Amino acid sequence: MFDQQLIMDTGSSILGARNASKYNTTDLENDPTYQTVLHLQTWTLPVVFSIGLIGNILAARTFLSPNLRNTSCCLYLATKSINDLLFLMSLFVVWLYRLDVRVFKTVGVCQATVFITYITGFLSVWCVVLITWENFIRVSLPSHVTNLCSVKRAKYTIILLITIAVGLYSFSLWTTGLISSHNNSSCLVFEKYERLLVAMTLVDSILTLVIPLVVMVFLNVAISVSAVHAHERRKRLFERVPRTSTSRRKETLALEVKVSKLLFAVSLIFIVLHTPTHVIRIKMMFLQSLYGAASPSLNDGVMHRIFELVYYMNFSVHCAVYLIFGDNFRLVFKRIYFSGCYETEAVQNNTFDPYAERGSEGEAIFR
Repeated sequence: MFDQQLIMDTGSSILGARNASKYNTTDLENDPTYQTVLHLQTWTLPVVFSIGLIGNILAARTFLSPNLRNTSCCLYLATKSINDLLFLMSLFVVWLYRLDVRVFKTVGVCQATVFITYITGFLSVWCVVLITWENFIRVSLPSHVTNLCSVKRAKYTIILLITIAVGLYSFSLWTTGLISSHNNSSCLVFEKYERLLVAMTLVDSILTLVIPLVVMVFLNVAISVSAVHAHERRKRLFERVPRTSTSRRKETLALEVKVSKLLFAVSLIFIVLHTPTHVIRIKMMFLQSLYGAASPSLNDGVMHRIFELVYYMNFSVHCAVYLIFGDNFRLVFKRIYFSGCYETEAVQNNTFDPYAERGSEGEAIFR
């Protein structure tokens, strides 16, 4: 929870807008270690932005292609790709501010940038939760797949999430503005709304960290248990039909490995890239409430910047995850962008359901 001026001057978009406080940051500004990390972050952000910009555009087009867009999961993934692209664009605006391109200090741009970082952070997390929820339905409750995992339901859910995000974070449009100080203006939270900002920081941490983390852990455990039970049932079935068991068993085990890899990748990205910045944010807010206008420690300042960069990577790397763990996504991706090299490579069944049902077990497979 750094001083507002320091946050905005260093371009910490989402954390800056949310965590404005009255910390004295003179020590950090003069510390060579902190400044080194800050400069490293500044020159790494264009790489994160460029990779995310290209990856999210390619992924969104792939998921919205005729082969993929008729499944609910692909709609969630396409929404996440577009959402992450918007976040990176707002991050780019604030990064320009570090380079003395003052577009961020424009009325309207200031409020819109803060607002977009809020809603995109919220939507990105809950898209991952919804994807995990679909996995749970298809693995543990296959009889409910038709009703709960339809394209129509997915569209309504996405609209509902966007509506909630806009309504919940609209406060940033009127609590943030340009404030003049020492012949300079900065995009800051108005002093009279600082208490509201602290309250919303807690609410935001609950909605984008605590609840999603608990839900995803529970669902992944349930999915794992269901997968183990399904494997045991198939194993008993194969033992009764020994002549056909070898090839089918290999195929089944391969599919189960793919499920495990995808779930592990999604959970790991969420926990590793998303959680640390919230933890340090809560810690600093707690220390401020105890000690008032105290200066954050050097370690907190350095970790704050490092975790910010890690958080930003959460919006850039998912296209690579889809390519690594999604075989059919890879096929469609190649067909769209490398059609000249893969003209003879057909997409399975001419459709794509990353969570396709497998017989009566209803296994969730990201092929």
